[in-house]
Amino acid sequence: ASLAAAAAALALLAARRSWPRLFSADPAVIAATASIMPLVATALVGDGVNGALAGAVRGAGRQGAAAALNLVAYWAIGIPCTAWLAFKAGLGLTGLWAGLAATTALQAAAMAAFVFGAIRWPAEADAAAARVKAAAAVGREEEGAPKPRSLVVAG
Repeated sequence: ASLAAAAAALALLAARRSWPRLFSADPAVIAATASIMPLVATALVGDGVNGALAGAVRGAGRQGAAAALNLVAYWAIGIPCTAWLAFKAGLGLTGLWAGLAATTALQAAAMAAFVFGAIRWPAEADAAAARVKAAAAVGREEEGAPKPRSLVVAG
């Protein structure tokens, strides 16, 4: 996800002046879009990193922690700061995208701190190995049980 987001961000930056022409011929729209494209690209990378790290948190069975981190970073901090930049500070469109870029960076940083600081990966690996071993033992116990019949669909 992170590499795909980085590639998409680079593509947006490379096409920052031609991309808006697909949607408008208005020079003001094209100029405004081109000017915020670096912020859009930054937000895209932050979101990709956050998504990849959130997947690791989910894989460790800590979905609640990922939800809490995103709730605080996005809703409690990011949205109010974005609104302030856009409307109170008078930055308008640039403020919206600067706020979103900062929010996704904050989310990614918080998720990275959790993934690399709070999760004890050796213990997680040991717990996963124990679950696999227990599941394999249950599978061996059930080998003598009758197998479910396959559903055959007439074509």
